[in-house]
Amino acid sequence: MNKKALLVIDIQSGNFSNPDPIFYGDELLSKVKRLIDKAHSKDQLVVFIQNNGGVGDPDEYGTPGWNIHSLISPLKGDLVYSKDFP
Repeated sequence: MNKKALLVIDIQSGNFSNPDPIFYGDELLSKVKRLIDKAHSKDQLVVFIQNNGGVGDPDEYGTPGWNIHSLISPLKGDLVYSKDFP
C-alpha cells in the first residue's frame, strides 16, 4: 500500500493567461510537471484540486480557464476534486 500522494492545487489554465498571469508561471508549470512525472514513476497517487471560480474569475467554473492546465493534464488513475472556495 502506497502512503504517499502528490497534491496539485489550482493549476488551472486561466491562472496562466493574460491579463494577470501567475508570476513565473512557465517555471512553475515545469516544476509541477517534473513532480507529477516523478510521482507517476513511483506509482504514487496524484490528486488534482480544481477551484470552481466565480463569474469573471480566471478559473470561472465551466470556462476554458477552469480546466486543469494542458501541460499537466491528469492521467488515468489520477484523482480530480473540485472545491468552491479558494
